[in-house]
Amino acid sequence: MENGLLQIVRQRERLYHLQDLVCLKCNQVKAAHLAEHCACAGSFRCKEVFPEFRSKMEVLFKIAKHQKFQLLQECTSRILEVK
Repeated sequence: MENGLLQIVRQRERLYHLQDLVCLKCNQVKAAHLAEHCACAGSFRCKEVFPEFRSKMEVLFKIAKHQKFQLLQECTSRILEVK
């Protein structure tokens, strides 16, 4: 069970770091790598914001703590320390 949850944590962390940027105005995914603004003059932001990602990791940390999954607890606490 712990290994399955560890895989989920690692996958969610990887997806968070590799996520797309989207325009705040038109909601289009950023296509040009060097562009600072969208063609519509909107700013870009991450698709998933950090507080949303953090809350998911906190849930998994609480599960690890309750079930005494040491490795999962270490992995999630390391992720939660990073800001």
